[in-house]
Amino acid sequence: PWPASAGRPARSAGALVVLWQGEPLAWFDRRSHHLVTFPGTALRRAWAEALGSLVKDGRVRSLEVRKVDGEPLDGSSPVAAHLRHAGFVDSYRGVVLRSS
Repeated sequence: PWPASAGRPARSAGALVVLWQGEPLAWFDRRSHHLVTFPGTALRRAWAEALGSLVKDGRVRSLEVRKVDGEPLDGSSPVAAHLRHAGFVDSYRGVVLRSS
């Protein structure tokens, strides 16, 4: 089972789970641009760096986060701050990281 979360993570093709010492920190579905957070997400920003590494390492061309836990991304939230620290920039729908 998934840890307690305001979002609804699910096993689906293409979805990513970022773990830290076996603890899920974030679930991300690239197709729907949806991020689900868990209790440790706000405490550690390593999950945002891990997502950003997909673009920085050339595995994907871009990542965009539009929703967090089923709601539009709040630009003033700790989640948005962690993503910006990892290199994401504001877009009109959320935040995005593109390869250069």
